[in-house]
Amino acid sequence: MSRSLHIEIQESAEELKRIINEQTRAKFRERIQILYWIKTELFNSLQELADHLGRSKSVIFKWLKEYRTHGLTGLLQWNYHGGRRSKISEAMVAAL
Repeated sequence: MSRSLHIEIQESAEELKRIINEQTRAKFRERIQILYWIKTELFNSLQELADHLGRSKSVIFKWLKEYRTHGLTGLLQWNYHGGRRSKISEAMVAAL
């Protein structure tokens, strides 16, 4: 049985649509799109949402948890910490 969606979205559907159109990063557009779909009751479960978006349930659950705790601003924060650290030290790069 799929987990149903019980989350209160503060923004209106029109406001979410406007925010989606303003986004320049696909990463943020996806997150707002999920809120829009929940607000318009297009999907009834987390599994349906995950299948349609092509993401895992755990990723969507994490995004919804972030929205519950920090709101829209927390959901739209850039939290990229970079990839693997370089094996070449900064001193060696400076010497090159």
